[in-house]
Amino acid sequence: MTATHVQIADGVVLRNGRPSDLEAVCALLTDRGESADAVDLELLVHDEDAGWAGVAVVEADGQIVATATLVNESMRVGVAEFPIGQVELVACAESHEHRGYVRLLMKWCHALSYTEDHVAQVMIGIPYFYRRFGYSYAIPMHPYAPLLHRAGEEQPDVVVRPSTEADIAEMAALQERMQSGFDVAMPHQPSCWRWLVQRDGSTNFVAERHGEIVATARWTPPEDDSILVSEVASIDERATAALLHGLASQHEFDVQVHRRPHVPGLGAMLGEAARADWYYVRIEDHVSLLDALRPELERRLADSQFAQTDRLVEISFWESQLAFPIANAHVGPIEVGGPRQVIVSQGGSGLPPDALSQLVFGCGAVGLEDRFPDCYLGEQRDVMEVLFPPQSADLLTWYLPS
Repeated sequence: MTATHVQIADGVVLRNGRPSDLEAVCALLTDRGESADAVDLELLVHDEDAGWAGVAVVEADGQIVATATLVNESMRVGVAEFPIGQVELVACAESHEHRGYVRLLMKWCHALSYTEDHVAQVMIGIPYFYRRFGYSYAIPMHPYAPLLHRAGEEQPDVVVRPSTEADIAEMAALQERMQSGFDVAMPHQPSCWRWLVQRDGSTNFVAERHGEIVATARWTPPEDDSILVSEVASIDERATAALLHGLASQHEFDVQVHRRPHVPGLGAMLGEAARADWYYVRIEDHVSLLDALRPELERRLADSQFAQTDRLVEISFWESQLAFPIANAHVGPIEVGGPRQVIVSQGGSGLPPDALSQLVFGCGAVGLEDRFPDCYLGEQRDVMEVLFPPQSADLLTWYLPS
């Protein structure tokens, strides 16, 4: 990551954060968010894998008035793995709102993300707000549902306790086991695991049986008469029940749990799910993303009726287009071009640009025409459905969906 210093106006600059900014940035995050945000910033900037390189600030007349942070992440789609970015800890002083500072900070984060070879950005954010910066809703979150029974079968051989740094390897292995059942997965990075076992805003718990960690989850401190439990992972139904009932027994608040697929026995322990929110995704370069997906695209072709097909796949995003050959389950070089409005009648497919994230990470080609009136798969429908099937997704983010 490279340093940046941009003059915005007289006495106003956008620049990298530095250690001398810590107190001021923490105060801003606390004022515009909560004190836990300041704790998180301190954990991040003092971590050997992060530091100040991803932190940006706007300084006006010697005062820090806005900030944002880019975090490095990694995503898997099928057999393809690639780096992505996540923007967090965004704040602007109330006295300096509506001056475009957040927009400039987001632009800074996206430029930095590009230098890190991130092929996309993903985030949880204020409803609608981040659409203005090129994000679209693409990946449904697991919905919350109430824990039906607070008391379960007593399991004296299981101990439920807060996690420590010594538990990280076992917790990460459990999460990898859970995420193996999803098409799209974003795990916690090693640095994020270290932050999570130290932070105040949420707590990782584990269930330990005969010295082995058999389940883990994150929960938030009680708020609005309930707690939120997420990232539940376990090896069997008994471990799931022991963990959730152990958490519930520690207080009298309602317990809302993410209804995460593939967790043994979890579905039967929960009531009716609430409305599912969605993750934001931003894709700046179509070609970079598809290049990163090449191993998975070729795997899908090899397992399909198009394994021996030799043809050209053409996709217009109305304002631009791309095309790539497929032959013997290999994807050839991607070529780009300008606007093309008549592609569907010529055998290609037409998609709006903001449909790409759902094409790749969400509903896939088969679901796009029902969501976007300006999406036409045309005569390529069969191969588009093979290349871009519906995806199940599981993302482990720094902050829990609320």
